[in-house]
Amino acid sequence: MPSLCSSFPASTNVVTIGSLRTAGAAGDPEFSVWPEHCRIDDWGWQIAEELAPGLGELVCRKNRYDAFYDSWLGYFLSRVWQVEHVVIVGTAANICVLRTAASLGLRWCHVVRRGEEIRIGG
Repeated sequence: MPSLCSSFPASTNVVTIGSLRTAGAAGDPEFSVWPEHCRIDDWGWQIAEELAPGLGELVCRKNRYDAFYDSWLGYFLSRVWQVEHVVIVGTAANICVLRTAASLGLRWCHVVRRGEEIRIGG
């Protein structure tokens, strides 16, 4: 990640978000579309030790495919940190990564996608 961030202009704010963590609760309407997954406090909701956020990295709890829907992420990226460039990685390119990248584009952010870290398919 540092090598990617170094390609941005020197005046660029760099904020690392360790994880966008999907949080499903009992009765979540998403479970009628996809099998139950990422239930709060369940083993599937835990962040793998190898991917655990480092010191100073944030964890954003997200409720839908789009990490900006009903979360604090958009407010902090645009108004607090004034971020213009975002490096995005994720598990499902055709679901969460796609929706979040599209929302970033609507917020006029430059999106850098790391292909080798994104899995295609559900």
